Amino acid sequence: MITIRVKCTRPSQIFAMAEVAEFDISVVSEASLPADLTVTVQLSCDTQLVLSETTFRPAANATQRVQGSMPYPGFLRCRAFAEVNGETVLGECGVAFAPECIRPVRPEPADFDAFWANALAKLDKIPPNVDCQEAPDLSNDDYTAYRVSLANIGGTRLYGLLTVPSAKYGSGPFPAVFEVPSAGPPIRNPENFAFRARPRDYIIFNVNVFDFDSIGPDAVASQQAYAELTKDSPYTCQGQQSREEFFYYRPIIGCYRAVQWLYERADVDRQHFVCYGGSQGGGMGFNQVALGGGRFTAALFHIPFLCDTAGVLMGRHPGRKIMDGVELETALRTMAYFDPVHFARRITCPVMVTVGFVDNTCFPSGIYAAYNQLAGEKTVLNCLESGHGKYFDYGRHRTPMYAWLTNRMRRDF
Repeated sequence: MITIRVKCTRPSQIFAMAEVAEFDISVVSEASLPADLTVTVQLSCDTQLVLSETTFRPAANATQRVQGSMPYPGFLRCRAFAEVNGETVLGECGVAFAPECIRPVRPEPADFDAFWANALAKLDKIPPNVDCQEAPDLSNDDYTAYRVSLANIGGTRLYGLLTVPSAKYGSGPFPAVFEVPSAGPPIRNPENFAFRARPRDYIIFNVNVFDFDSIGPDAVASQQAYAELTKDSPYTCQGQQSREEFFYYRPIIGCYRAVQWLYERADVDRQHFVCYGGSQGGGMGFNQVALGGGRFTAALFHIPFLCDTAGVLMGRHPGRKIMDGVELETALRTMAYFDPVHFARRITCPVMVTVGFVDNTCFPSGIYAAYNQLAGEKTVLNCLESGHGKYFDYGRHRTPMYAWLTNRMRRDF
């Protein structure tokens, strides 16, 4: 088995614009390296704009050093890859150049606030019609679970799972967490929530983004509805041809109602009302905290998605998938109304943002563009070796993430 390792010579992996980054590349094998093995080294702006490409023939127990810099603030990605027995073996490392200077490529739409005010006004005309049913099949010694749905625009409903601490944690009020899951099939069990800090002495409301019953006892029906939704394209890019048709328009509005309902519960401690979410949930967190009217007291946006969608125009990163049949410019105009870079400056509570330096789904340069727009108290957790999803090193980073948020759930600042 052959492994390619790429390591930056500077432990922090952060550079000023005038500096040059150095990477050491080594090829490790349990057997002798093939005599004709060639390694290609590519330096790029977060995998998009290719800055240089070279090749070398690796030698056993030897290291190849390459150097590179960036033409503007952003992330330099060093990728080394080789074809071995018909498969591509890849090693990569990402470094930041003046990340504090990364800014959105385009300004926010002039009618950004008016657009969302009008959207929420539509919701205000619809009675909430909340259905909250205890779910004994999902409850345990730590919490009582509830299946919840609320009326949303267009005659649809939004569905989520709520857990309330059991009697062993007292009678409340309790700190509360609002979260939206990562993109993918709906969350149907509280044990699969993204935030699972122990002890479970807090209320948490996990809301799916779909308009079908994603939480009911009929798991087969939920699976079939999800399969139907995604049979032609990922739901995350559907409707990019216009603002009101974009997939996330409806769940953003519905989640706003879900936040209102959670906040008004008598068992919720409004002094410790926080938001947590990763990837899709991190991106949704930006808009919910921004639209939340100051309700949230802290938020953690973990490797958030949809950040700096226009960054693709300058080769900063590859950007989001564009739906077939939709022109790039049309999609970018639509997504500008959903981009965390434009919601960020409307957030006033303390925020932590996590960044994976080799994330190939939610690119670090885009996340920093959103992070830098936050005007209040903020903390960034640079996860140097981490990618996305299963490639994120939760074993290393979950502890500081949870510590930051739980401190704000259980202490007065």
